[in-house]
Amino acid sequence: MGGISNFITQFVAVLSEMMGSKKASDKLLTMYFPFMCLGVLATLRGLLTNSSKSSAFGKRPAMARKKRA
Repeated sequence: MGGISNFITQFVAVLSEMMGSKKASDKLLTMYFPFMCLGVLATLRGLLTNSSKSSAFGKRPAMARKKRA
């Protein structure tokens, strides 16, 4: 999660600098915006809570415990 938020912070700074200076071409901005949207979606997905169905991963049922000698 920390890596994605760091990436988005840097990406917003670069993108705003390019848009503010008016030196970036429309094609370049068109190439950058989908990646920015993917980064935002990935961050939002990381902030959402997991469903209870996926929390059963790694748990053993009670009947499958090892017997002690």
